[in-house]
Amino acid sequence: MSDDLKELEERLDNPPLIWAPKGLKKKMEADKVDQSQRVVGYVEETDTRSGDFGPYPHIIIKRADGSRVAVAGFGTVLKNRLATVQVGDAVAIAYEGQVPSSQPGMQDYDSYAVVVRRDGKAVAAGASLAGGAFDDGDDLPIPDDD
Repeated sequence: MSDDLKELEERLDNPPLIWAPKGLKKKMEADKVDQSQRVVGYVEETDTRSGDFGPYPHIIIKRADGSRVAVAGFGTVLKNRLATVQVGDAVAIAYEGQVPSSQPGMQDYDSYAVVVRRDGKAVAAGASLAGGAFDDGDDLPIPDDD
C-alpha cells in the first residue's frame, strides 16, 4: 500500500479532536475534544462550512506529537483571523477569553490571538498581530518537518 493510502487510512481511523477552549458543550464527548487554551501546529486542511450565522472557516491542525485538532472559526474575531490561513502554514491560536466591547451597548465577545507563518515568514492573520498572547516576534514552538 502506498504512503498516501496509509496516511488516508490513518486519518480515517483517527479523526481530529474538536478544539473547544471554552469547555464541553451539550452532546460533546470528552474524549473527542481538546479543551486547551492554545493549539499550535501545521495546517493540514482548510475548508469553508455553513452554519446558522453563515459561512465560517474550518481548519485541521497537525501538532508536533502527530495529533490533529479541528478548529472552527465561529464568531467574527476568529473567522477574520483565520481568513489568511493556508494548508502548510505554521499556526498558533490562543483563546484570550471574553472581552468587553469597546462600543457601548454591544455585547462582550470571544477574543483570539492567531499567529501564522508561511515559508518561515510571518503572515498577517487578520488584525491579530496587534498584540495579545502572541505577537509577531514570538518564537513559536513548532518543530521542523521530519
